[in-house]
Amino acid sequence: MLARGRATDYGEVWRRLVVVLAGAFAECEASHRAPAVARKEDGSPLSEVDTYVQSLIVSVIEEVDPDPSVLAEEGLNTVASSPRRSERLWVIDPIDGTTEFLRPGGREYCTAVAVLHRGDPVACLVFCPSLGRGGREMIVSVDGSGHPPQLNGSTAKALSPGECVGAVSATRSRNSPRRGFERALARRGVQVKTKASSLTLDMVRTCLDLRAATDLGPFDWFHRDRQLCWDALPGMAVAHAVGFATVDREGRSLTPLCGELLESSAPELSSVVVAAPDKLGRAIRCLEKEPTAGVER
Repeated sequence: MLARGRATDYGEVWRRLVVVLAGAFAECEASHRAPAVARKEDGSPLSEVDTYVQSLIVSVIEEVDPDPSVLAEEGLNTVASSPRRSERLWVIDPIDGTTEFLRPGGREYCTAVAVLHRGDPVACLVFCPSLGRGGREMIVSVDGSGHPPQLNGSTAKALSPGECVGAVSATRSRNSPRRGFERALARRGVQVKTKASSLTLDMVRTCLDLRAATDLGPFDWFHRDRQLCWDALPGMAVAHAVGFATVDREGRSLTPLCGELLESSAPELSSVVVAAPDKLGRAIRCLEKEPTAGVER
């Protein structure tokens, strides 16, 4: 059992979750039935698999942390309802990239869990059921503060200082106009990903070289306006583990997160930028004259 509020190696929790999640997604695939889908108030899809996976994650967390503080995408926020404030918060996105999950042949989605300690993301699990080569699982994790990120159980390779791959993730709202910095980057031959799939995965790809496990390449930096916390915090945990910056578009640190923000039913960061220290200034300068964009969920 985990000791509340203390630094903890979360590796055993992630191993339990991987077994449960692998079984859940295998069960879904074996059913050969399209999951029932509803629409949230913002128009984004909510599948029955989202709610099922979220309930499984909460059950595993409760086995190791009785009466946990939990913030989860599908309508669960004990921060707002609890009379006490815990030093530890579990943040859950049962399927980040539900649209991609529902698309036949879609692979670029994940289940993401982050742990905050006093408002700082210190651990995470990013479970991708079929993103690995040959449709295999791909698992990224951070087992606690001071632990290096893991890729499929081995130490992950962080992107090298000074390495430029000529691609960035700067997704925007569906049908929104092209932004000025996109045109400027395109003129320099930089590829800009503008369509959102999994924001968590885009953040991870900005920090780690995943090419040993998947066909997806890295990004030089990541930007998103109005990003929900459950999309952001697992990627921020990976970024902190490799010493990358997580700031807003003005360059201000995003952490520690305040309790008032986390009490919201849909806590949202006004903007998020993730970059290696040597690339951060370039990213901020690129974004500084752009208006705040909308959000696609």
